[in-house]
Amino acid sequence: HGLFPAGTDSAWWPNMTVPHGTWLPPYDWVYCAVRDAKAALRWIHANAATYGGDPATSFTLQGGSAGATTVIELAITGGDDVFAGDYTSELAGVDPTLDSTNLDSSAFVTGLIDYWGALFAEDAMVTLDPQHRQRWSSASPPTIAFHGTNDTTVSPQSGDVLCGNLTAMGVECLKVDLVGEGHGCWDANVTLDDGTTKSIYDYAFEWMAAQCS
Repeated sequence: HGLFPAGTDSAWWPNMTVPHGTWLPPYDWVYCAVRDAKAALRWIHANAATYGGDPATSFTLQGGSAGATTVIELAITGGDDVFAGDYTSELAGVDPTLDSTNLDSSAFVTGLIDYWGALFAEDAMVTLDPQHRQRWSSASPPTIAFHGTNDTTVSPQSGDVLCGNLTAMGVECLKVDLVGEGHGCWDANVTLDDGTTKSIYDYAFEWMAAQCS
């Protein structure tokens, strides 16, 4: 099962030229991150066969904090023909680097593991869309989202919004509350029904494997 990690708790992207007047805080940093991550996804699809992989069959995105914020929009729109061009098509003729980023390849994924990510990247595209269409669709992949109940950096309700919208579209989505945990709780465990615990990584992997089987 392919797993593509995209960032952890801290991330930094240099300033770059984007269409004037298009991006406003907090979205100004989103463009660089999501555009580059999407280009990386297309590269993987374009070159997977060389390395014996098949991302169209089984390919999960995983990110934490800024990394999760970056990949959430990619995952939920990658399989939808209407929104698959986000962070690419709106920059045609403006961003000269796009031509070297495997534009004829897909950015589709089959799963998303979200560790305390925000929804800025999805919000940015809704803001830019003249029709302000939400990006959730029935083509979005199965998703599991972890949030600490004491997180003061990213609201735990972000996971409720994510899973609420995906579930409404018929997509499997599980929000896992990490009771008493704050942001970046990488050593957290999930308490199972029998009272035992499991690391968030093992829990996420087993849940995702069950969805993809």
